[in-house]
Amino acid sequence: EEEFMYLLDFLRHYQVLEDATKVDIRSMASDAAAAARFQKAKQRYVESLGDNGHSTELAAKVNAIGYTKMTQAITEFSSIDLGMDYA
Repeated sequence: EEEFMYLLDFLRHYQVLEDATKVDIRSMASDAAAAARFQKAKQRYVESLGDNGHSTELAAKVNAIGYTKMTQAITEFSSIDLGMDYA
């Protein structure tokens, strides 16, 4: 739960939540209770904001953040040769 609180604070600090951007957190290797912990962390984070007007808007943005578990990842490599060429 504390890690999710840190993540939410990170998003706020770097103004990701200030934009009209849809934010979804996706996790590949999470336990079954991770989604519930994320919901609880969002609730705790919103409670820590207080009741002023700005925090109400920020609370709505925090509550709109989604959390899903990824079922698969596809690795794709670029065909462009990067780095130093020793020809």
